[in-house]
Amino acid sequence: MSELFSIFLNFIIILSGLLWLFFRVNSIIKKKIKKSSLILKKNDSFFKINYLSSFSSVFPLLITVFLVRSFLYEPFQIPSGSMIPSLLVGDFILVKKFSYRLINPINQSTIFKIKDPKRGDIVVFRYPMNKKMNFVKRIIGIPGDKIIYDPERKELKIFPNYLKNSQKNCIPIEYSLKKESEWVLFTDDVFFRNQQSHHKISVYDQIPKNSLRQEERVERIDRKKSYTILLTPGTYVESYYKQKFMSKNQWIIPKKNYFVMGDNRDNSSDSRNWGTITEDDLIGEVTMIWFSLNKVEHQWPNGIRLKRIGKIC
Repeated sequence: MSELFSIFLNFIIILSGLLWLFFRVNSIIKKKIKKSSLILKKNDSFFKINYLSSFSSVFPLLITVFLVRSFLYEPFQIPSGSMIPSLLVGDFILVKKFSYRLINPINQSTIFKIKDPKRGDIVVFRYPMNKKMNFVKRIIGIPGDKIIYDPERKELKIFPNYLKNSQKNCIPIEYSLKKESEWVLFTDDVFFRNQQSHHKISVYDQIPKNSLRQEERVERIDRKKSYTILLTPGTYVESYYKQKFMSKNQWIIPKKNYFVMGDNRDNSSDSRNWGTITEDDLIGEVTMIWFSLNKVEHQWPNGIRLKRIGKIC
């Protein structure tokens, strides 16, 4: 969807730009040749020319939008619940394109690097399995890290600079006690083959039979960034991506690669499933929620979440 919008925007910019250039040149000629046969007569074609002239006048605005979207900020919409509770379905986020690098909008190559992504950053990136799709996840591992994920305890261990560090010390990762969450996962069956949607239901209210009350806890990496993660009790999410020469659920992050995970840990397709993302696939860092529709997966919105507008990520 984002790619189609970009193609449409580029087409409109080129069309309006050509018309804008034509009318600017035509205006200069008219000023120099006041009584020329080139001067338009008041006939039926005058309205059409005037209409095209009005359309071309939006070119400066469109080129400004193009430059902002290409180099500064770009809006995205959250389509799934993989980042609940940090980002909800229906949230419209603003992505800072120049957080890590300045990107060439033509071929998406790096013009120059600005800084390295950090653990805990929420980022938008091109999905490695289909570069036409954009995903949003949280960075957990950076180049050189060794990641160990315990799918039963649902906890992480991170060893920085693993191949160079003889001490093999892991960075501190703190977890709060688990507690019941307001988030409830609605399913079609107890084996979770057909996950439907996430709904908010008070912990004091009873939930339907085809649903599960989720749990939440706070995860804090390296005593810096803390955030709430969502867990589905009684589930064991298998990691499908096995790195060569590594044990299952263990990965060493290559140079210029990053390990990402969703905050909704048991309901997220991420690096545990398809591996790391490259530096070149990073689009930018999520900075804030600029708008939010009250909706759940596979349903139409039924309102606006005013309290989420302006929330810093």
